[in-house]
Amino acid sequence: MTTVSQHAQNIVALAGQADALIAQLRPILDSIAAEENALHREGVKDGTPFVSGAVSGRRRLAHYARGLVYEPEHSQTVTELATSAWKEFI
Repeated sequence: MTTVSQHAQNIVALAGQADALIAQLRPILDSIAAEENALHREGVKDGTPFVSGAVSGRRRLAHYARGLVYEPEHSQTVTELATSAWKEFI
């Protein structure tokens, strides 16, 4: 039978995995934003009609993704929050 302490330790370990995924995702989102900006600059130069904010996902896609994942840099990591929340059982 798994104890409360073991569950708490499992949560903290999983939180560490979440932090690692977030660290991998951030540069990807930055690259999406850079490519999107470059695409829109080129579209403005040559008048490409598909470069429009009217179609969902064609503008600010990286911003949308960040909203799903990011918190301000000064906030706690998932590991820190989980450790703090479960410290009495670890």
